[in-house]
Amino acid sequence: MAARARPDTAEEQEQEQEQEQEQEHLLGEWDGRYNGEEPQSLQARNSRRCHQTRIAMLAVTAFTILAFVAYILVVKRIIQDWGIEYSKGSGSQEKEVTVLTFSMRSYHFEIRDTIYHPDGVYRPMLLVNQQFPGPLIEANEGDIIEVKVDNHATNATSIHWHGIYQRGSPFMDGTVGITQCPIAPNFSQTYRFNVTGQSGSYWWHAHQGVQSSDGVHGPMIIHSRNESLQQIKYQTDRVLLLSDHYWNSSSELLWDYLSPDKENDEPIPVGALINGRSRYRDCEEISKRYPGRKCWTPAQGIYKASNALALWLAKFHPRYAYELAFMPDYPGIDLDPENSHRLRLINVGAFADFHFQIDEHALAVTEVDGTDVQPYTTERVSINPAQRYSVVVNANSTRSKLFWLRARMDTHCFVSSKGVQADALAVVRYQSAVDRSGTQNKWHTYSDMAKDISSEDWGSPLPNDCKDMNTTGMLPVVIDPPPEHEHSFFSVHSSNKIGDWQLARAMFNESSFRPDFTSPTIDRAWAGLRSGNDSWVRGDQELQSGFINDQAFDVSRELVVQTKSSATIDILISNFDDGTHPLHLHGYKFWILTQGHGYPPRKDELSGITRENVQPLYDRLDLRNPLRRDTASVEGYGWILIRVRADNPGAWALHCHVSWHAEAGLVMQLLSNTEELKNFEACESDLMQFERPGYDSRLQAWSSWPVELKSLHIIVMANIHCAYTEPINPPGATPVLTRDQVWKGLQRKIRKAQDFVPIIVGTDVLEDKDNEVVRVAYFKERDGIPASDVKEVCKSYYPTKVRYRHGGQALDAAVDFWQPSGALITNTVSDGASLTDSDLNMTYTFEWRHADVTEGSEEHKKLEKMHREGAKTAVHASIEALRRMAAAGELD
Repeated sequence: MAARARPDTAEEQEQEQEQEQEQEHLLGEWDGRYNGEEPQSLQARNSRRCHQTRIAMLAVTAFTILAFVAYILVVKRIIQDWGIEYSKGSGSQEKEVTVLTFSMRSYHFEIRDTIYHPDGVYRPMLLVNQQFPGPLIEANEGDIIEVKVDNHATNATSIHWHGIYQRGSPFMDGTVGITQCPIAPNFSQTYRFNVTGQSGSYWWHAHQGVQSSDGVHGPMIIHSRNESLQQIKYQTDRVLLLSDHYWNSSSELLWDYLSPDKENDEPIPVGALINGRSRYRDCEEISKRYPGRKCWTPAQGIYKASNALALWLAKFHPRYAYELAFMPDYPGIDLDPENSHRLRLINVGAFADFHFQIDEHALAVTEVDGTDVQPYTTERVSINPAQRYSVVVNANSTRSKLFWLRARMDTHCFVSSKGVQADALAVVRYQSAVDRSGTQNKWHTYSDMAKDISSEDWGSPLPNDCKDMNTTGMLPVVIDPPPEHEHSFFSVHSSNKIGDWQLARAMFNESSFRPDFTSPTIDRAWAGLRSGNDSWVRGDQELQSGFINDQAFDVSRELVVQTKSSATIDILISNFDDGTHPLHLHGYKFWILTQGHGYPPRKDELSGITRENVQPLYDRLDLRNPLRRDTASVEGYGWILIRVRADNPGAWALHCHVSWHAEAGLVMQLLSNTEELKNFEACESDLMQFERPGYDSRLQAWSSWPVELKSLHIIVMANIHCAYTEPINPPGATPVLTRDQVWKGLQRKIRKAQDFVPIIVGTDVLEDKDNEVVRVAYFKERDGIPASDVKEVCKSYYPTKVRYRHGGQALDAAVDFWQPSGALITNTVSDGASLTDSDLNMTYTFEWRHADVTEGSEEHKKLEKMHREGAKTAVHASIEALRRMAAAGELD
């Protein structure tokens, strides 16, 4: 960016000064604000000084000097092209530089049915790895991400990677009926894809039914190879998931929504969550309005006597510490004062729009759906379902150290807001590194802090028009204008009708999507294209044109726009419904050319929408640098014009991300670049790697789970799941263990288990590569159980860089121990309630499988009791072993 020219006249100088003062009033004093200069590293600066000294001493020629300068510029350009990661300092302008490298990022998801109480009210949920929200996926641009998904739930599922292009891997998009069949219960699937050419804030979620609303979702962060595109420097990086919340399962709500008497009245959420949390509800009031609804109340737990007693008990007993850490409470964020902090906002809800703010703090929007934008200052950010915004906030207030963070649902979009707790609140606390060292009360809760908050809400009224945030002023940092002209133009309109079986259906034109669970679009297209079938290959089709394929597809249930090669297509979407539709396109970012309310401009107002008739709309387009994103909303009775460079081979959904609308059929597809798609070497069945859970070829054994659900052979098996959490540094414990020490200890446990587990007498490491170790642990005879050699695969999940709170804790590190029987033991190190460096918890999660033991039998209960006692013993023994090693200096 070129430096701004200096004003010449006194009048111009005065005008500029007034503009700067107005901007500073809203923005505040940004630490290290972008000023048009590129960041320099100590390494590059020291290198220049060194070379300049040599040049002076050796008196080299002018040609050598010029060559040296050129060399420095080239090196600097390479660093910028491949990306840098700034050390998270305390605001220093001199940063160390680390070049990002490409790696395989492996994750393991286990999906299970469970009962949970995010706001204190118990409801059925689907959780991944028993976490809500689900685990953070984090990678660098160019990395390969691999996620194995084991479906232990009752119903089939899939995972979609929202916003990921999936170039070269269209079968991995995770869209049931379009790119894959669902993952059946008791089956697994491995997703593997590359994240080249994109960075920013994304998320993953179930794409089967409305399971995302039941809990199957989590954040995904891709770090850029060129972090300087973020034009305001920041010292910390956080993720905030905003979601509406229901007390009934999505399947129950969906069945009610689709009934003809509902007239498209979407299910109304009862409340809102921030990172899966909300302060507990008034159970007495809930029991009156909803008889039989089970609710968590402080009177049931450690708060029965008094808050002070609860805090005192938590200091001395792990059970109370655990209950205090996981009670439904306000979420909290600690910010270092005088630093700038990046907050990645993601709306993971099913229906509600949110208005986000932090009292008395301006927000600078720096990213929209993975597109870095010029800083745009505002008091609030309005975010619709599936959208993402990064904002940078400076913790520079001198009035207080406690503030409200508010995420408000826009209830104007609801049929009724009666009984809705529309505001989700979180506590923002200024806390320096010194404060986090443990000098403050580690058991102090955010509910207690909330009593002292006196921050003031912004005085401006909240938006009430139920539409997208005005993004006109959000200009991409990297200028990538759309092609000047389109090859094809399509006009579609959305509406709601009563369809087959008298169910409410959502429509694009006259098409309401109904997925084919056994033959996804991409399977049919791949086979049809390779066979040369006329319904897939039109001889008269121009290479770069697009068409609605009404030969290979039944357009009443599948509206598919098909392109033969790379083509530029425009889609004008008119909304004939009174509700907003946040439209998400898989596999792409699109350009938002323009949008508005009512009917788009036309030559002849009495004629329909054709390319020729909407020429007045095209005459006023500004194509210099429009915003690029993957999710944009068309307001009620409004319209939006988007442009897509359709060059990504695959079948891609374009659908409303109000989950209820999508399930009612508001989905169409873009089958693009079929010339390349047909040349793919394998179709879905070869790439998806469906597996039975618990199998690993290196273990040389299958789990004993049934192969097919329809098998008449019934396998009797008891599955036992238990977990135990204990504070790593309870009051009075010495030495106090650090995160690094605990992590080093866990790595030692992988390779020398006998130092931690008394019944193990030795360990042999067979493979040790990256974050995975294959070992044999030798167990001695105990309690009538014969001695045995157990081969295990141990996977380490290293501490994350992005601060992400789920269920009240920040997942910092974990180790999985997989056994041939399918048993899984997970050791997790996580933050405690206070988020101080010394406030750490150790959680062991055990999953045991006992063949020929009937669920619910006396033997099952006996085994369950034994495993629970063993879990408690194992956690305590491991912490004590770590403390002994630390005292001996073995973990330094």
